[in-house]
Amino acid sequence: FILVSGGVPYRGFQGDIRSEALDMKNYLEQLQVPKENIIEESRSRNTKENVFYSDLILKSQQAKRIILVTSAFHMKRSMKLFSRTGLTIIPYPTDVRINTKPVYSDFIPSVDALLNFSLAVKEHLGLLAFYFFQ
Repeated sequence: FILVSGGVPYRGFQGDIRSEALDMKNYLEQLQVPKENIIEESRSRNTKENVFYSDLILKSQQAKRIILVTSAFHMKRSMKLFSRTGLTIIPYPTDVRINTKPVYSDFIPSVDALLNFSLAVKEHLGLLAFYFFQ
C-alpha cells in the first residue's frame, strides 16, 4: 500500500479546500494506482504530526519497513522524526536542488534565491526545534 500524508488545507484552483494528501491520492489514481492501495492521512499540520498520524496507520497495517519519500532538503528532519517509530526506514529523497549557475550569480537577487533561502531557513529552524523541543 501507499500512504500519503499531509493535511495542511489550502484553497485549490476552483476555490475548494484541499489537503496535500488528497492531491497526492488523486495524482496516484491518475497514474492508475488502484484506490484500495492508497491510504490517506489528512489530519497532520506539520512534519511531527505527519509522523505521529502516519505511525498510527502504519502500525495498524502491521508495517515493519517503509520507503520514506520527501523532498531532499526535508529528508534529514523527516528521518530523525521517523527513526523514533521503530520502523525500518528507507529514504527516497526527491526534487534535489542543485546550482548550475556560475558562482557569482549567487550574489544577484532573484526569486529562486529567495525561495531557496526561505526553504533553508525553515528546515534549519525545524531541525533546531527537533533538538531543543523533543
